[in-house]
Amino acid sequence: MKIKYILGILLLMTGSILATSCKDDDDAVISTTPIISNITTGDAAVTSVSANISQNSVSSLSGQSSSAYSVGVIYSTDESSINNGTQATASLNSDGKTYGVEITGLQRNKTYYYKAFVTLQGKLTYTGTTKSFITSDATVTTAVPSSVTAASVSLGGQLANVNTLPSNATLTCGVIVSVDSTAAANHIGQEMNYTDVTSAAAGSAFAINKLGLLPSKKYYATAFMKLNDGYIYGASKSFTTAAFSADFVDLGLSVYWAKTNVGATTEDAAGGLYGYGDGTGLNTLSTESYGLADVLGSTSDIAVASGSGRLPSFTEAKELVTKCTFTDETVNNVTGVRVTGPNGNSIFIPKAGYRVNNTYNAQGEAAYLWTGNINPNDNTRGATINLKSGDNNYGNALTYQGLSARAVLRPNISFDGTKTKCGDLENKGNLRLEFYNAYGSTANDPCTTVSNFSFYKTMHVNFTLAGLGKNLSGVTATIGFASGDWSVSDWSSTVPVTGDGCYTINVNTSTAAKGIAVFVIDIKGLTADQIANATGYYNSIITDVDNTTSYATACDGETINQSKIIKGDIEGKGNYRMEIYNEWGKGSFSNPAFAGLATMTFSNYLAVNFHISGLGKLAKAYPATIILADNSWAVSNWNPGLEGDASVSGDGDYTVYIKSNGTTAVAPFHVFCVDINGLAADVSPDKISCVVTGMAWK
Repeated sequence: MKIKYILGILLLMTGSILATSCKDDDDAVISTTPIISNITTGDAAVTSVSANISQNSVSSLSGQSSSAYSVGVIYSTDESSINNGTQATASLNSDGKTYGVEITGLQRNKTYYYKAFVTLQGKLTYTGTTKSFITSDATVTTAVPSSVTAASVSLGGQLANVNTLPSNATLTCGVIVSVDSTAAANHIGQEMNYTDVTSAAAGSAFAINKLGLLPSKKYYATAFMKLNDGYIYGASKSFTTAAFSADFVDLGLSVYWAKTNVGATTEDAAGGLYGYGDGTGLNTLSTESYGLADVLGSTSDIAVASGSGRLPSFTEAKELVTKCTFTDETVNNVTGVRVTGPNGNSIFIPKAGYRVNNTYNAQGEAAYLWTGNINPNDNTRGATINLKSGDNNYGNALTYQGLSARAVLRPNISFDGTKTKCGDLENKGNLRLEFYNAYGSTANDPCTTVSNFSFYKTMHVNFTLAGLGKNLSGVTATIGFASGDWSVSDWSSTVPVTGDGCYTINVNTSTAAKGIAVFVIDIKGLTADQIANATGYYNSIITDVDNTTSYATACDGETINQSKIIKGDIEGKGNYRMEIYNEWGKGSFSNPAFAGLATMTFSNYLAVNFHISGLGKLAKAYPATIILADNSWAVSNWNPGLEGDASVSGDGDYTVYIKSNGTTAVAPFHVFCVDINGLAADVSPDKISCVVTGMAWK
């Protein structure tokens, strides 16, 4: 069906329906919907003889020929005769909605009245609200921003020549904060008014504290004086907020929670109060200025914009509310809520209230925190966490309301190690460890939920290699990573490989990496025999935190439970022992460090990686060796002297291995330990911390 618009006074002003006959093949009806749904008069930037009137808008001319209408501003010194005033025409901007007008040659110290207009077919004119400005010799100076923190700044300015204003002038003053150097001239940004206008008009400098900014972000401050609806601006001054680096706490939940709010440097500080999806901290009131969909992990995510983590999902918010305990507490005279997780760790959340424009509410009474999810039934509301005395729950809030933001991280990426692949997978003479490859053998059976994978600053990839022996040269491990949309990639980060052991490659990014297209590690420089003999596996994938190792993995993909490995001078012989299992010791196959311990077997080698600390740098080296007896007693060792022994000379990472020389070690083993001979005789075991960081066999 075709729709015909008839431009006539009767139709557009009254919406009356005009009936007319139609040809059958035209099948047309008359539309009674007005073409112009709204016209808005913009604000004016004024000098003593000119006015730049920007951000006028008209809806809806999209799709109309420019010859069918004209837009502009009508102005006059007489409000009663403004409809007969001077017209200054303009062209629509590229958005098809807004336009600006520059008017010059005006009289000094004169009040002008103006309004936006649109004329259709040269006959029918629509106009916006009438506004006024005053041409003036008054000037404004913008103060240099000071006291800059991660979320706040002190701004101000000074007025001059205000005494020449007409008696009918309405005067306000303040500062506009924006993220663009030219935004203020177009009235874009957050306008903050100074309350003591009388002292400012008398020439006293004024100051305003701006809260709720984003960390590590460049802003522009422009002092202004507003005469009626016209602005006189000072020069813009830039400033950059301080960096924000959150510490995260493991509460025993699926994600770590930040110790502080976004924009706060201490746990008792409120930080900023931000609108939903406001990556600037400047948007106010109109819900159209804010996210109308999920912002989780995007550049509109307030936590991502701050450079630390991301906002929690609604599911993670519910987990916090349902699995933690909440206790009202005061820290440094700041009232808040102590949130204690299932593992006993806790965070403090100040009751910072909420903000509507520059009005603050419920401070000291409640804490409201955004999630990264929109309300699925109302996209003007975002999902929230609401913490009040005796009423700690989740809910939603209008997107323009300023709430606290608390970042989360999922630092330990969970994955099924049995689904990763290792070998010369591309037949290029490289040993490849394939975590996931959309174009490879793991595409149809991934080890993790690929769509949920993400990191925002750093990814630490820890992996184990075994079967290579020692003292390799010219061998490297190189990452191959591309995010799901290929916007983040790394094909060059590398570490040298010197033999069996654990290695870490770090991947850094300045933008969020979401999803996986390719995630592999290629070991280059090996011979064909070395590739055939070697094995490798991923220990851990840790994201966006400083600790780079959280590994304890066997090559069958299982996590090794450190609490079930007995450590110390167990036999009283001065040897420091890590007892993985001992039929005559304290271990038990019914309660093993990992399930595969009871069935593991090898015919080539068995390797154990461990990290030891508390030693500092030792005066001498101590031999570390594998103590082993398989079920048949055919493969065994009881003393140092193996090819795969390590010399422990201080804190660090070490690898020990034992070769079976083709004999199959039969499971279950009678004894499986690592001994560091003589160490416990010289260093108290109480001072030694040791972790089995990986285990491989082939």
